[in-house]
Amino acid sequence: MAVNSVLLQPGWMSGTLLSDVIVAFILVVVVKSVVVPTVNFFNAHRKLWKTVPSPTPHWLLGHVLQLPHNDAGYRKRVEMIRDFPFMFCHQISWFVNLVFLYHPEPIKKLLTTQHPKGYKTVKHLLGNGLITSSGKKWQRHRHLLTPVFYFEVLKSYVKTFNESIPLLTDWLEKVAESGESGDICKQLAILSYSNLSQCVMSQPAYKDGTPMPYAKAIETFSQTSMKRLYNPLMWSDKVFFRTKMGKEMLEACNTVHDAVRKIIRDRKQVLTQSDKNERVSCATEDGTFLSFQSRKNKSLDFLDMLIQAKDEEGQGLSEQDIVDEVTTMFSAGQETTANAMSWFCYLLAKNQDWQEKCQAEVMEVCGSDGEILWEDIPKLKILSLCVKETLRLYPVASMVGRTLTSDMTFKNPYSSTQTVTLDKGTAVVINFHTLHRHPDFWEDPEAFDPERFTAERSKDRPPFAYLPFSGSYRNCIGQNFALNQIKVTFCHILRRFRLRLPPGVKNIAMDPALTLQPHNGLPVKVEKI
Repeated sequence: MAVNSVLLQPGWMSGTLLSDVIVAFILVVVVKSVVVPTVNFFNAHRKLWKTVPSPTPHWLLGHVLQLPHNDAGYRKRVEMIRDFPFMFCHQISWFVNLVFLYHPEPIKKLLTTQHPKGYKTVKHLLGNGLITSSGKKWQRHRHLLTPVFYFEVLKSYVKTFNESIPLLTDWLEKVAESGESGDICKQLAILSYSNLSQCVMSQPAYKDGTPMPYAKAIETFSQTSMKRLYNPLMWSDKVFFRTKMGKEMLEACNTVHDAVRKIIRDRKQVLTQSDKNERVSCATEDGTFLSFQSRKNKSLDFLDMLIQAKDEEGQGLSEQDIVDEVTTMFSAGQETTANAMSWFCYLLAKNQDWQEKCQAEVMEVCGSDGEILWEDIPKLKILSLCVKETLRLYPVASMVGRTLTSDMTFKNPYSSTQTVTLDKGTAVVINFHTLHRHPDFWEDPEAFDPERFTAERSKDRPPFAYLPFSGSYRNCIGQNFALNQIKVTFCHILRRFRLRLPPGVKNIAMDPALTLQPHNGLPVKVEKI
């Protein structure tokens, strides 16, 4: 009773002491959870701005208007190398500050140390696959998946690339006969989807011209991810997944995961019932032989190997691990390869002299008809130079992010004394598009010049100046698979057709979505040879 009477005494702020205690408690909570973190945040960013020379931002919008996420913004970033040749801060809003790297030296240091990738928006689909995982889990998965991409394994997929090529060449025939132009991007996406679906899990991506449910769901996920990326109001999971768009994304993820999980379980049953004497062996780089159970009259695919992969202790991947890795391979490999082929089409159509050189080489190495052989691919020297130059100008994964887990100090190569220290927690973005146009490492960087990749002209270039598949230990594990698919596809195209841009079309703008793609597609005119 005495305590109650005391609490009911007049307070120093309000009617009673009890009210004052409640208000004081609320103030402490607000200060601790909101005010202090906000002050610390702004102090950290004020320090960052003093540390890293950067263009002056708008007081409210940061660099959103100066450096929009489109073709003009990408080209503006390249122009800014003149004033900021090392790095600069990119402010998206009051609460989002990124440090952009595009010089080989700081990029090398960042990529050769372990910091987690910033792929929050795709983690709901990809789970803990190679792209999104980190630490010991990533190391174990990378070790188990590396044999899947050895050259001996990749040989068998050349047959798949040859068999699926009518999906593209039949369309090219129709466009050539019509005399009109057609958007080749969609056809290359269909081809890439089909190749990857067959090579990863021996499944068709399309049936009667309609995408299979899991393929359609991945397309839906990609579209909603981009809408979310461009809308800061949707960055919070708590907000996003209460919206119609968020619910559509979760439904798409569930569709993909359920389909892949069923395929995995069916495949395990098939492998269990297969003849134990039917096995496929392949040699690794160190001379070790790996042996995998195969299905009757079926080529070994990625899924067969993922199910049977074992570490030194005899432990394999869990079902969820396999779901994550299959989804990662299918999602990451399809769009990137399709867009790389679209940009290659564009540059060959725009540079007829190089298209003619490639055609002559393909005819000499591969002949005018028949399958492209595994042994032919290394002989395509000119074609390879053109592919490399395409990936320099249009790296399909144009940017990747890292969040620093410890302080990092970078030496400024333009100053003998200056260093830049970025604090733990700083969000860092490697901008490959700008890196590949840095004038200190690329002469006439906007020109299409495949000969810049000859041995003579490449010998003095820093290795980290060209990173179409990222670099160091977290480089793209599927890069040779993608390059082989591109080369086989264009051998078939070039020995039968000539590609041209329609009259009036000179330049195609970039659309930096999840990957770098042509804005509004790529119209081409096709002529039979």
